[in-house]
Amino acid sequence: MAPSRLDPRNDVVFKLLFARNEDLLKALLGAVLRPVVPIAHARVQNPELPKAYSDDKGSFLDIRVRLADGTLLDVEMQSVRRPALRGRALYYWAKLFGSQLATGQDYSALAPVISVLFLNYRELISSGFHEIFRLQTQSHQLFSPLLEIHTIELTNLLVEEDEQALVRWCRFLTVSARDELARLAEEDPMIAKAEQVLSEISADQQAREQALDRELAEASVKIMRGAERQEGRIEGRIEGRIEAQRELLERFLSRRFGELSEAHRNHLGSASLTQLEAYTERAFDAQSLDDVLKR
Repeated sequence: MAPSRLDPRNDVVFKLLFARNEDLLKALLGAVLRPVVPIAHARVQNPELPKAYSDDKGSFLDIRVRLADGTLLDVEMQSVRRPALRGRALYYWAKLFGSQLATGQDYSALAPVISVLFLNYRELISSGFHEIFRLQTQSHQLFSPLLEIHTIELTNLLVEEDEQALVRWCRFLTVSARDELARLAEEDPMIAKAEQVLSEISADQQAREQALDRELAEASVKIMRGAERQEGRIEGRIEGRIEAQRELLERFLSRRFGELSEAHRNHLGSASLTQLEAYTERAFDAQSLDDVLKR
């Protein structure tokens, strides 16, 4: 049986898909930027996953790109809402912008830097799913073309006639129904190629483990924030963490070993927070469900 399709909204999967396939990256960026001249080259500066991606729960798995005309891009998939996203996005933009000049170089050598943020949640109060931010006055006088930030909110997707290419890519990122994926592939050969590459990534055991590792880390962020937001007694907060940890672990084990039996769910239902955390640690390397749940 073919392995289940990994979710391209997982930032590990997103980076594996687009950072190592220039044709796909050019097609995606072309749909976002809609350049007058098609993108000739899109060279990724950081194609590898950082070593600490699974431990640094606040990390951004960005894709840094240089186009043929020198334009620099920082492309990110954000599946989990994080505090101060806009400040961090500007910080990443500024680091990339400030990295261009060597000592003695003239400021006229600076190239535009564009941030492209795919967000799997609502960040803005806006009727559109694709917003473009530039440095300009209230009368729309552009101060400089060197700064541009795009946000694409996948949960606010609208069918807009002038952005059909981007809509198709967003549908590819968000849907899992085979019939709709087949329709998208028929409409756009590059999406057909992307689905084929995603199938290959989904069949790679290391990629699956990396994606699940990242999913667990992101889910842990949600658990910790949920626990921190709970009001009331310490006992109530602990109970909330136990419930969240149990739900997360059940989901993870189901992905690795298949649907859990009622006995296994009951076993997890009676486990303490310490036991659940121990099971979670074992879940990555264990060869069977029984190996995970042994006490």
